Amino acid sequence: MTEFENFSVFKPGDYNVGALSTLLDQVVAWSGTLAPLRAAAVTA
Repeated sequence: MTEFENFSVFKPGDYNVGALSTLLDQVVAWSGTLAPLRAAAVTA
């Protein structure tokens, strides 16, 4: 099982869809959680 087609084109398998969905959900959650810290850094 490989993630590359002809060793040059990235083609993730369908088995990665669940992991990608979880990853993106976590990135969105963390970005919202850390937003107040970024805002405070800009105003400081």
